[in-house]
Amino acid sequence: MPKTRIEAAQAVAHVFFPAEKAAQDSAAQGARCIATIIEQRDKAQLPPQTGAEALALIATATSQAVAAANSFADAHRMLAALSEDLGIPLTFGPDCEPNAALRRVA
Repeated sequence: MPKTRIEAAQAVAHVFFPAEKAAQDSAAQGARCIATIIEQRDKAQLPPQTGAEALALIATATSQAVAAANSFADAHRMLAALSEDLGIPLTFGPDCEPNAALRRVA
């Protein structure tokens, strides 16, 4: 295995994993934002339509963030298959460090 392929795979992994996590975090934060707006609007005894346009935009952005997180997950699986096909000893699969960290949290 040429060392340059391993280094290339490591460079990709180094930037991919944080990007994947950021997409997941964005989706989760968007969902929390929606819930907080609705809860606080109720707590402040405001009419349900208060901030509805902004809430709709946040809901759209959150939906897009969920789609982005799903796309990163799909890409993760593809990179795992690619590294295996190329014989690169770098794990993008279920035992990779980001996935292992998620299992520790679960």
